[in-house]
Amino acid sequence: LPQAGKGYVISFCPISGTEGSSTYQLRGLEASGIYRMENADTGETFTATGAQLMTQGLTCTYADVISSSLIYYTQIG
Repeated sequence: LPQAGKGYVISFCPISGTEGSSTYQLRGLEASGIYRMENADTGETFTATGAQLMTQGLTCTYADVISSSLIYYTQIG
């Protein structure tokens, strides 16, 4: 729920994909907000602004051709 300042992104590696990553432009975030992103699979965290996530996008990297990625986000500023 972007309006609640938290949520998650689930992505799946395209079967035809060979690069091991995909980039998605998120929607509905507060452009000036700062978001903490956490990869549920690896525990890796990073921060980005809503504007960055909506324009440059969120890149999800996949361990295998048939895999998925779960990213939690929380607005922290």
